Amino acid sequence: MENTNNDVTTVVDATNNLGFGADQKSFAGTVQGASFQSNGGVTDVVNSQNPSGAYDFDGVDDFVDIGNIPSIENESAISFGGWADLSTVSSDREVIGSFKSNVFDNGIAILQKGPDIIRADVRTNGKTNNVQADVSLQSGLTHYFARFDSGSLDFFVNGQLQVSATGGPSQTPQVPITLMTRFQNKFVAGITDDVRFYNRFVSASEINQIYNNTKP
Repeated sequence: MENTNNDVTTVVDATNNLGFGADQKSFAGTVQGASFQSNGGVTDVVNSQNPSGAYDFDGVDDFVDIGNIPSIENESAISFGGWADLSTVSSDREVIGSFKSNVFDNGIAILQKGPDIIRADVRTNGKTNNVQADVSLQSGLTHYFARFDSGSLDFFVNGQLQVSATGGPSQTPQVPITLMTRFQNKFVAGITDDVRFYNRFVSASEINQIYNNTKP
């Protein structure tokens, strides 16, 4: 598919990772209203992909609809995250990922939990089978990255492990993935760039390398 500023974009390589960046190869998915900006994002210094471009979300009705990613569904281990510069919100909003419905029964997400908390969350069957890890919302463009393995969850900020948690489901659920919205009716203002999904447990050194290779 031809690359345009209106396409969600991805990279698939030998390590089976999927990434989102405004200048990479396209895949099935759509940008709903978010505007492309040629600077303010990050560049992968290894392969020069996505040179400084980013998507800007207005917090009113902009979001990215990625849809289902079969390679991260029903998996015992996945990793996901990316760069975000976020405004504060008064109630929960998904930044990366989504929950199946407003009862929060199934989902994977990095979300804003009120005005000053960022949470990584993987769940099936609602609150009876979930694992979550919280960090403080950072100012400016920040790299948030989570990894899940058979019920355990680690949450990294700017390449460094901040918190770990256990007690979650053994596998990931089947849910469509979005960026910067909750149920496509509550939205987040801010910037996202270089969002990636891996169908494996990415090592701490790799996460640190992703951060260092893409930091602005």
